[in-house]
Amino acid sequence: PPKRRPTLGSPCEKSWKSLGSCSGSADIALQGSILIGVGQVTTRLLQGLPGSRQIPRGQVAAALRRYAAAAMDISDGLVGDFAKMLAASSCGGVLWHDRVPLSIAAQKVVGGEPALYATALTGGDDYEIAACIPLADLDAFLTEVRAHGIEATVIGETRAQAGLDLVDAAGVALPLSARNFSHF
Repeated sequence: PPKRRPTLGSPCEKSWKSLGSCSGSADIALQGSILIGVGQVTTRLLQGLPGSRQIPRGQVAAALRRYAAAAMDISDGLVGDFAKMLAASSCGGVLWHDRVPLSIAAQKVVGGEPALYATALTGGDDYEIAACIPLADLDAFLTEVRAHGIEATVIGETRAQAGLDLVDAAGVALPLSARNFSHF
């Protein structure tokens, strides 16, 4: 469970609409949801290194349909893609960067060059999933996903205030020069 959970009935916990099999739309209310990272961050920086192979997450589809207020694949970097999902849903969020699980390959590269940590969060080519799960459904979602042997980690939460803050457990911000990979 997250270190800082919104309490039931808090100002952030409003209504949720299930996405079902629909793609994201501007009327999705995510406020009060918990951000889940499914899988591990591995960026284009690591392509070809042992442990950097992407793994399909098809086993998670049913749980996402059942519980997620919103979900998307992370192809252009976790920070930027999460920010896009929040903006499309007219809300904001907090991402606890020190809780984001890195792949073994990413850990090795970042461990040798800590300045590359921000690149691991923004570099793209992760092909994992970020989802917003209503707090009331969090335990059921995690249980179902983990039953398939898939790692799912609480890495943030949504809020009514627009924008995305990237902080550690102490609330210290991580400055970024870019939020996602740009193809152009």
